[in-house]
Amino acid sequence: MAPVVALGPAGFATDLSLLGSYLNVPVAYLPERQTAGAAEISYFGVTYVIPGVRDFAATVLAVNVGGALIPIALSLYLILKHRLFGLSVLGIAIVDRRTHSGDDRRCCPGTGGAASRARSPTSAAVSAR
Repeated sequence: MAPVVALGPAGFATDLSLLGSYLNVPVAYLPERQTAGAAEISYFGVTYVIPGVRDFAATVLAVNVGGALIPIALSLYLILKHRLFGLSVLGIAIVDRRTHSGDDRRCCPGTGGAASRARSPTSAAVSAR
């Protein structure tokens, strides 16, 4: 028989977070649009600049329940319970500055910003000490 470990509220929040990861709450609807710009084509070794139109499909902006709402609610609960107002703001500022600094922040057209997968968790672990 495998041992059972009771995690209390943290285990319950983890279970809710896993179940909530299937739920997305729509926040905004961005309609489809067209943008005009220049496109370059090469024809027999000669490059020509021609006008081009690019279509962007409609987008639904949504917030994930298990990945955003439940972790935020748990964090707020812990901040209020343990009265960590100043330290939590300082920790958030440290992680934000570290994540969005330097060459690690890149913009990917059509997908938004991209950051290193290791930078945010590492910054959070260091600032939590």
